[in-house]
Parts: sequence; C-alpha cells; structure tokens
Amino acid sequence: MTIARVPYSFEHSIQRITDLIGVGRAAHLLDVSGRLVYSWSHPDEPALPRIDQALMLDRAYSDAGGEGFPMLEAMSNQLNADCDTDPCRIELRRHLSEFVVEGAELTASILDVLEGDASPREIHRALVEVQQTRTKADALWRWLKIFSRRGAGSRAKKAGGSR
Repeated sequence: MTIARVPYSFEHSIQRITDLIGVGRAAHLLDVSGRLVYSWSHPDEPALPRIDQALMLDRAYSDAGGEGFPMLEAMSNQLNADCDTDPCRIELRRHLSEFVVEGAELTASILDVLEGDASPREIHRALVEVQQTRTKADALWRWLKIFSRRGAGSRAKKAGGSR
C-alpha cells in the first residue's frame, strides 16, 4: 500500500530523493543503513536526517538530475506554517479530480451493461472500472486522513477545515 505523505514534508522529500537515487545509494552516501533511510520517509517514524545529511541528499538528488532541492524545500515549508496545508489541498484536489473521472467512466460502463445484450467484454470492462474507482477512492481516503490528523491549517476551527 502506498503511504500518503504530506507534500513538502521531510518524509515526502526523502521519498522523492530515494525514488530517484535509490535507498541503497542514499544509505551508502551517508554511511547509514537502508532501514534508517527508509524510516526517514515514513510519516509515523520520528527519525530525521541531520542537516549535513540533508544537504548531501539534496546534492545527490540534484546531481542525479532531480529538479529542486527537496530537503531545503521541506525546511523552508516548516518556516511558513500557513503554507503547510496548501500542498495537501492541491494533492487532495488532484485525487478528487481523478476519482470523479474514474467514477464517470464507471457510470458509462455500467450504463452499457444495463442497455441489454452486454457482451462479456463490456461486463469485464465494468468490473475493471469498479476496481479502478475503488483504487482512486482509496487514494482520496488516504489524503483526507491527512486533514483529519492535521486539521486544515491555522484558520481551522475543527479538523478538516473551516468550511
């Protein structure tokens, strides 16, 4: 299962870096275990790299062709707490959009089945669309959980936002 990470968080930054350079290369570069590098990317783990390690990871990411400096971006984001949920809102909107598109495709495929004389291929397509919609719903659920843990920022009166 994919772990939802808050964009521009340290965990998300480590994931971006290791997706490009690999956990093994990051561990070798820093002379630490791969398990430690993995734990840095896990939202429920308190461990984080030291500043000098973060700089080395950013350099390796950049040298490998990565865009930007993920750890520096995470540090910058921590200085501006009001921006904390903006990237989350962007991701939540993206997942909602994907879910809506998938739901529309599901609806169309089920309507094809309901028209009568549906071929096995049309029925199979509808079943595939159900599964794909479930996958998009699961991703949407994971991002909504971030809002329930963090609220929606400094303006929030309750978890999930002030709307």
